Amino acid sequence: MRLPWQLHLIGLIVVISTISAETAYLFFGVKSAIPEGLAGRILGTLDAALILVLTYYFATSISQSRASQRASDAPVLPRPPEPLKGPTP
Repeated sequence: MRLPWQLHLIGLIVVISTISAETAYLFFGVKSAIPEGLAGRILGTLDAALILVLTYYFATSISQSRASQRASDAPVLPRPPEPLKGPTP
């Protein structure tokens, strides 16, 4: 199943904006007009969004490759025996 291109674009925007915001915060700091707590909250939200995007892309590809590997390595199980039919009361 292929994802629509809009979802890839949103993921790319999240990654680029998080890296840009973290770099700007590292080199330039926060202006006095913005409270320090608000800036931390915004960066924390961007970090959480980045983690979600990375987890989706990497966990999905890893789990799909493992599932396909398990499916190809799975032994063919024999059919279970029929239940014994005893006398009916």
